[in-house]
Amino acid sequence: AEKPGLCSHGGCPDPDSRSFNPLLYGVLIYRAGVLCRQERGFYFMKVFSVFGVSNSGKTTTAEAVIAELRRRGYTVGSVKDIHFEAFAIDTEGADTWRHREAGSGLVIARGLYETDVMYPFRVPLEKLLLLYDQDFVVLEGANNFLGPAIITAHTEEEIDQRMRDTVFAVAGRISEKRKEYQGLPIFDGRKHVTELVDLNIETVPEWTGQKEWLEQVI
Repeated sequence: AEKPGLCSHGGCPDPDSRSFNPLLYGVLIYRAGVLCRQERGFYFMKVFSVFGVSNSGKTTTAEAVIAELRRRGYTVGSVKDIHFEAFAIDTEGADTWRHREAGSGLVIARGLYETDVMYPFRVPLEKLLLLYDQDFVVLEGANNFLGPAIITAHTEEEIDQRMRDTVFAVAGRISEKRKEYQGLPIFDGRKHVTELVDLNIETVPEWTGQKEWLEQVI
């Protein structure tokens, strides 16, 4: 998306400034709302999920869509939901683990080529999205995001169990035996990602903080 200069109301920081803070920028733009996004064309962000059962093709589909969006010149961010209760990047005994055990509420591991931010709790999706200013954000495995979505599945029953009005496409292993289900197109993300991304760009509206899309426990 094109990213022109300051909006006319002057409420947004200049992303080209040396003092530009991307985290603060996300918060300010979120507060500025739809008017600022439409006026500047800068915070043009579309958010959608790719969700389904294990081994149904979620990562393959997400990976293909991300790569195709990048090929077209869009910027892309992603969130990977992990449903394994024992998951943790930090390991017992590591220096960062010791910081947290000592009482640090936010620990950041800052390396030469990577920075990892570790909160000791699950951060709500609406807060995570404040960190992004990409054109698209792909949520893989976000079962409780009720906005635009691609279901990945092995069977028709798996689609039925997850169907809702905001689903715009189906992908994954079921594409080996069907090309359509109940009016929804079915794509093989490896072979037909161009068509899937065309539909994505056409279908997914801008993220404006829609509360009806946000996390509900499933």
